[in-house]
Amino acid sequence: VDWPLVAAACLLHDVCKLDSSLEPREGHEVAGGKLLRELGFPAVARLVERHVLDSGGGLESVEEEVLFYADKRVEWDKVVTLRERLAGLLRRYARRPGAVERINRNFEMAFALEERLLGRAGVSPEELLELNGS
Repeated sequence: VDWPLVAAACLLHDVCKLDSSLEPREGHEVAGGKLLRELGFPAVARLVERHVLDSGGGLESVEEEVLFYADKRVEWDKVVTLRERLAGLLRRYARRPGAVERINRNFEMAFALEERLLGRAGVSPEELLELNGS
């Protein structure tokens, strides 16, 4: 795993999420990828572009999997369970056309990925919260 790449992508994955009106943008992953490519960070851009998966398709690298999973486990500044994160997203975005379906698709993948990644690491989701001090 290229941990420095994952760390950079984790820090920058939502770089274009808000516009000047502080409203979430549609396609922030695409805008963030474009910006990061323009700044000379194509590897980070690739991960950023794929952390939402609205376009379908699967994750192609362990780095993409880690970013995708990490994004689904963090609510603001706290590591939470996938169920807590899912509930928070549904509360915030339920009124947006198609949002519930997109969120649910992403979380179906997140639950499967959690089982696979944490199973490989020999850690439960609850232990991950404890390791993080949450």
